[in-house]
Amino acid sequence: MEKLILIPVFLQILLTSVVLVLMGRRRIRAAKNKEISVSAFKTMNLNGANEQVIATSRNFENQFQMPMLYLFIVLFTLQLGLADMGYVVLGAAF
Repeated sequence: MEKLILIPVFLQILLTSVVLVLMGRRRIRAAKNKEISVSAFKTMNLNGANEQVIATSRNFENQFQMPMLYLFIVLFTLQLGLADMGYVVLGAAF
């Protein structure tokens, strides 16, 4: 049962990776179209960027907020041996 609780964790990691790649592609496209300057990558200043670039950037930032609490809870349940099907279902729902 303990191994099953790691499936949602790996799916969360996959989601974060997909958003990272998508964000990079959209930012590069925006820089090529002169919507944002290349220096905007250093300061994260997305003024003038289209909604897709901003939304993807915010989504990526959000992947390091609530999901981090989720990962902590998974580690906590694994450490205490509490992992059961209920936690797996809740993790998948998250």
